[in-house]
Formats: sequence, structure tokens, C-alpha cells
Amino acid sequence: PCGSVTRALDRVEGRADDLLTTRQGPLFPDFARRAVILSDPRIVDYRVRQTALDRVELFTEPPEAWGAAAHALEALFAARDTVVRIDRIERPLPDPLRKLRRVVCTSERP
Repeated sequence: PCGSVTRALDRVEGRADDLLTTRQGPLFPDFARRAVILSDPRIVDYRVRQTALDRVELFTEPPEAWGAAAHALEALFAARDTVVRIDRIERPLPDPLRKLRRVVCTSERP
């Protein structure tokens, strides 16, 4: 209806447990990825896990980049009317039988 010649999508399909939760609705994991990666050029590895609406766990490598990444995630959530507490976690143990997922939501949806 807007006259755009680009392809229109009805919906994006994917893993619902990869979507983070905010007061304004779901937040796609790519926003969290970009916030973390762009927060400090030294970051070579990271994990973000939302465990509740107001709780997020964060790992960064190198550890010195954690503060910048945590600040970037806090700002991302704040822009969506959600205050989160960011907890530092140790490097998660790799599971060779599962795909590496850097951003995960384990909290229940409201």
C-alpha cells in the first residue's frame, strides 16, 4: 500500500527463546549483539542471557570490556522502558552437541 517496490514480509520466523523481553514487547537478539559488539572493539566473545524481565547475565572476553558492554545493554533496555540489572558471569562451558547461541532468553514471557 505504501508503494515500495521491496518485498514485504508477513512475519519473521525463528526461535522464540532467542527474543529478549522488554516492557514494550520482544527485542530481537541482533539488537543485543550489536550493542555488545559495538560497545568495545576488543570484544572477541560474549554471552547474553536474560533470566527475568529485569535481569540479564553477561560474559565478555576480554573481561575488561564487560563494563562497556553492560552499559550498552542497559541503554538498549532503557530505550524500551525496561530497567535491567546486569550480572557478570564466567565463560559458559561449551556444549559440543548444541549450536552456539550468544543471546538467549530463559525468562518466561509476560
